[in-house]
Amino acid sequence: MKFKATIAGLSTLAVIQLAQASNTYIVNQNGNNNTAMGDQSDPTVTNNLIMQTQNGDNNTAEAEQIINSNNSVISHTQIGDGNLAIASQENSTNTTYSVIQIGNNNEVDSSMLNDTASTNFIFQSGELNFTSTNNFNSMSNITNVIQIGTDNETFTAHAFNSSNNSILVNQSGSQNTSSPGASFDAENNSIVILQDGSLNNGGVGQVSGSQFMTSTVIQSGDDNLGGASNLNSSFGSTFSNQVGSLNLGSSSQIDSTQSHTFIQQTGTDNLGSISINSSDNVSASFTQIGDQNIVGGAGHSSSSNGTVEVTQIGIANEAIAFQIMSDLGVLTLFQNGEQNMALAGQTGISNILLGVQTGIQNVLSIIQDGDSISADTNQSGTLNEIDLDQTGMSSVATLTQNGNNNFLQAMQANPSASSTVTQFGENNSGNIMQ
Repeated sequence: MKFKATIAGLSTLAVIQLAQASNTYIVNQNGNNNTAMGDQSDPTVTNNLIMQTQNGDNNTAEAEQIINSNNSVISHTQIGDGNLAIASQENSTNTTYSVIQIGNNNEVDSSMLNDTASTNFIFQSGELNFTSTNNFNSMSNITNVIQIGTDNETFTAHAFNSSNNSILVNQSGSQNTSSPGASFDAENNSIVILQDGSLNNGGVGQVSGSQFMTSTVIQSGDDNLGGASNLNSSFGSTFSNQVGSLNLGSSSQIDSTQSHTFIQQTGTDNLGSISINSSDNVSASFTQIGDQNIVGGAGHSSSSNGTVEVTQIGIANEAIAFQIMSDLGVLTLFQNGEQNMALAGQTGISNILLGVQTGIQNVLSIIQDGDSISADTNQSGTLNEIDLDQTGMSSVATLTQNGNNNFLQAMQANPSASSTVTQFGENNSGNIMQ
């Protein structure tokens, strides 16, 4: 084990060799410009302990436990500005790594390589702090990152045959970033990102052969950006929940199988988008509760057996949804409030669309082009408008309006088209051509 320390301009170099089975490393530094380095390398060392405490500015602490480490503990405590802590646990079991940094411009780089049942805890309080924590070829590890302040950043990942690991990131403040929260060639792992404040950016992704993954982003505040994506993954689930105003939530599924994405926004002036491309048996759900929210670009492209659901409850909501070259896709729109607008277009085979609008000044326009297309719409309120155009085989449309000043226009061309229209109220107008 090697030890190097520099305290307040004084330099001390010590080389300590301990028994492999019971190594102990403890450093306590109080002052400015401190440097502490610990290395417990072996081969095959067990029952190792490294504890480092630094109180001052511009501190640097590095600790590493590698190659068949067992029951090892690494603990860093840094109080001051410009601190850096780097730790690595490789091929370890039941190890514990803990870092506490209080101040600004702090950095933590932690990785678990070939570890099993290990715990990683990182706490940072201040501004412009950075944390990177990863699981590589690891199993059943737990990582918890807490950042309090502004302009903090966290990078998390599960990669390379990692399984049954969990990462929790909790950020409180403003202008914090937690990304990408990704999983590469991993299975049965989970990532949870919690952000409380404004102007935060949180993203999770499941890519490159990941399966049976769960990713969650929860944001509370205004002007936040949240995203969830499934890329070349299977049996994954992503969840994004935003509470506040002027938030942006997006979801994408590309080349994925048996995956599900759910986004919920509660507040005003929020914007959300969903995109599904070249995927099979995937589903996406979007729920907005509040005023003047917009959902745009929710749909399938070159997909099969996909499902998209959009729900809006509030005032002045807008929804846009589409399915392109889809097979057996189901797209559902629900709006409850005032001045809602829904536009949905389907191009493909065996598409099913259900749109329900309840409120005032709702506008629904649906275009379906393909085979075996069915549409069921229900509008109840005032000044509603439905414009439906279906072209293809075996198209079925059921339209119902209940309210005042409703307008209905439906066009179905060739053959086996069926329309059922019911208008109940005042000043309704219908124009149907088959």
